[in-house]
Amino acid sequence: MSDDGPRIPPEQRKRIFDRFYRGDLSRSKKEHGRLVLSIAKEPAALHGGNLYLEPHSSSGATFVLELP
Repeated sequence: MSDDGPRIPPEQRKRIFDRFYRGDLSRSKKEHGRLVLSIAKEPAALHGGNLYLEPHSSSGATFVLELP
């Protein structure tokens, strides 16, 4: 999956898969718990695969799911 949204800053890339991590601290509402990436990464790992971020230099990101 890829998008052309705002670029994910390098300092946030290590935490993007952490449960409840929110890189945009300006959002005060908590109904967006940021669980999707952490939930998606878990079954990938259970099947011997990996889900990772492949950042673009200017904007957006590509999320890659690899399964054996």
